[in-house]
Amino acid sequence: MLPQVASAQSGKLDQLTKNLRERTEARRAAASLAWKEQQASYLAGPNKERRENLAAFAPEIQGPILTTLRTDLAGEPIDPGRIDALVSLLDATVNSAGADRLAAELNRLPGAARLRAIDVLGQKGGPRSVRALEASLSNRDESLRDAALMALLRIGSAAQCRGWLERVDPIDQLSESQRLEILDLLTRRDLPAEFRLPTDWYELRETREYEALFAFLDKHPDETVEDFVIDYTFDRNRPMKLRLAGLAVAKHGAESFKWRDAKRRMGVLLRAKNGDPMANATAWTLHLLDDKAGARYLLNDPEEAVKRNKNDWRAHLELGEMQVRLSEFRDAFRSFENSIRLADISRGRLSSEDWLYAARAAAGARKEREAGEWLARTRMSPSELAPYRNLPEFSDLLDQEPFNRLFGSP
Repeated sequence: MLPQVASAQSGKLDQLTKNLRERTEARRAAASLAWKEQQASYLAGPNKERRENLAAFAPEIQGPILTTLRTDLAGEPIDPGRIDALVSLLDATVNSAGADRLAAELNRLPGAARLRAIDVLGQKGGPRSVRALEASLSNRDESLRDAALMALLRIGSAAQCRGWLERVDPIDQLSESQRLEILDLLTRRDLPAEFRLPTDWYELRETREYEALFAFLDKHPDETVEDFVIDYTFDRNRPMKLRLAGLAVAKHGAESFKWRDAKRRMGVLLRAKNGDPMANATAWTLHLLDDKAGARYLLNDPEEAVKRNKNDWRAHLELGEMQVRLSEFRDAFRSFENSIRLADISRGRLSSEDWLYAARAAAGARKEREAGEWLARTRMSPSELAPYRNLPEFSDLLDQEPFNRLFGSP
């Protein structure tokens, strides 16, 4: 680089740095002036309007506010209402650095203000805030300890979350609403694959807690909890909503961790003669796990209906629709051929949805002519057919007539 070019660029950088420094100093001066002029009125009546006026000078105004807070905390006596008003204003104005400066004063704050400050640290804090919150986990005041735990679980390292949870032992120290909040928070967080809830979190009592627990396990699968999931899911005394949530977790476990006992229990449920209300959902789960027992169960009733009355077009229709849903397209095509023929004889009338299933069966069986004819008989517009355009059975036909006309442009 030529010396004169380097000198010019260095000069521009120096000027830019100078401009930034001047703007920063101007903002700080404006924030200090605003605090000087409005401090008394805000502290005399800390309402929303006054708070928003001062928050317009954030984050530079956090410095003067923190200085006032430290001065007040050093005085005697401390005015709890005034301290709380200052922390409330910091909530609206601090950035991460300011939150860490507030963390240094945490133990000096009176009760209500400390709770508010803990919430601020849990939203905006950095490393110093984490250390201050960790120290608060040993506080004898349960409200402060629990607030610190929630704040840590929001901003702290995911790898440390289990250790913080274990500091609260037994789990009954937390209220139901707190346990729900923790499970929801952890569900929404990114956690390392090796993360595990402490074991006592699988001994909850309330229905809502188990609902939150299964939502957590659905997001963060745990290889070690197969027995718990099985025992809960296949207990007919449990609420159906939660059994279905457990079934979804068992499916993920069978896929990701090769949970053999979970799949075995699904098969046992289908073979039982006691009519478990979860049987249909279990069959679909096994089908999605590529276990043929699921399809056999789902086809059993429609196949029996056809055997009982081979001339009933509706029975063939229902069998064909189930076969399509199971992607057994060749069998489904034959079922729809029989259904359409028998419906013509008895003057039965297929609905638009019936013709759509028939077209899907034909397309999946590579019967393009029938697929096109049956799709046209749905009398559905391109916009009505749009949700079905990307079904795999139609994927190779979209550039052919009549499919490109019937489906229209994507």
